Amino acid sequence: MKSNLILLLLLNIVLNICPPMQGAKILSVFGYPGPSQYFFITPLLKTLAERGHEVVSVSVYPQKEPVKNFRDIPVMTNAHIFDDMMVSFAEGEPKSLKDAFLILARAGQKMVSNVFDNPEVQQMMDNESFDLIIMDILTSEALVGLGEHFHAPMVAVSTFGSSGFMDEMVGNPSPLSYIPHMHLPFGNHMALWERMINVVMEVVDKISFHWLMLPHQEEVYKKYFPNAKMSLNEARQNVSLVLLNDHFSLRAPRPYVPNMIEVGGMHIKRQADPLPQDLQQVLDESPEGVIYFSLGSNVKSEDLDKHVLNAFLEAFRELKFKVLWKFENDELPNKPENVILRKWFPQPSVLAHPN
Repeated sequence: MKSNLILLLLLNIVLNICPPMQGAKILSVFGYPGPSQYFFITPLLKTLAERGHEVVSVSVYPQKEPVKNFRDIPVMTNAHIFDDMMVSFAEGEPKSLKDAFLILARAGQKMVSNVFDNPEVQQMMDNESFDLIIMDILTSEALVGLGEHFHAPMVAVSTFGSSGFMDEMVGNPSPLSYIPHMHLPFGNHMALWERMINVVMEVVDKISFHWLMLPHQEEVYKKYFPNAKMSLNEARQNVSLVLLNDHFSLRAPRPYVPNMIEVGGMHIKRQADPLPQDLQQVLDESPEGVIYFSLGSNVKSEDLDKHVLNAFLEAFRELKFKVLWKFENDELPNKPENVILRKWFPQPSVLAHPN
C-alpha cells in the first residue's frame, strides 16, 4: 500500500514537471514566388515546428536543409509565373489601370491553379487533415476554400500591411477621412481635395478588385471546391485571424479589429548574421555610412529602362558614399567606382551594421 502511494506521488511529480504536449498539424500555403513574401513567414513556421507542431509548407522555396517537423511541398511551376509582368513594370511600359489589374488577376488565377494541380497537394487534400491553415492571400483568394475543406480555422497573412480587400475579410474599419490609400503619398491630416482623391482611389480599387480580380478567383474556387457550401465571399469572411507586416511606429494611429494584428519585424533576428568578410570590411571602412539600394525581390534592377538605369548611374557617380546595389548581373557598363554590385545582399545584416 505504502509503495503504491509512493509510486502515485512520483507519477504526479513527473506529470507536473513534464506535462503532456499536444502538437497541431499546420498547413502553410504561399504560392506567390516572391522571396520576401515567404521569407517573412518562415521564422514563424520554423518556430512552430521547433515547438513540436507538424508543419506542411506549400511554396516555391523548399528548405535547403531538413527541418524537424517541417515538410515541404514545392510548387515550382509558380517559380517564374510573374516574371513577364515584373519586367514590364520595371521597363515602365504604359498600361491602363484595367489592363494592369487583368494581368495581375490572370497571373493569380494561374498561380492558385498550379497549387491545386500539384500532385502532392492533391494527395494531401485527399488523405490528410489539418488543425490550422496559414496562407498568403495576395491574388490567391480561392485558397480560402481550404478552410471548409479541412474544417480548420484560417490565418491570412498580408506581407504589406492592411488594404481594402483585407479589411473586408474581418470587417475592419478604415475611415477614408484620415487613412490614406496605400498608393497615395498623403498623411493622416488630409485636406478636402486630398480626401476626395482618397475616396475616388478607394472606389476604383474596390470596383477593380470585385469586377476584375475576384471573378478569376471565383472560377478557381468553383473548379477545385465544387461541393463547397460557402460562396467565395462567405469563405473569405471565414478567416479567423489576419497577420499584417506593419508596425504602429511606422504610421499614424488607426483602428484594428481584435483579430487583425500587426507583426511587422517578425522576420528580423535579434542578432544579425555575420556579414561576408568583404562586405564587413567595406562597411567597417565607411564611418560616413553607405547607401543600400534595392528594388526588392520582385522587380529586378537589370530590367529597368535604359534611360532610368543611366539616371541612377549618374546620380550615384556624384555621391561621396559607397553604394551597395542589388543588381542581377555581374557586369554593368559605365558603373561608377563607388558602386558595389551583388545579385543578393544579406539585407538585415547590412542594415544592422552601425555604419
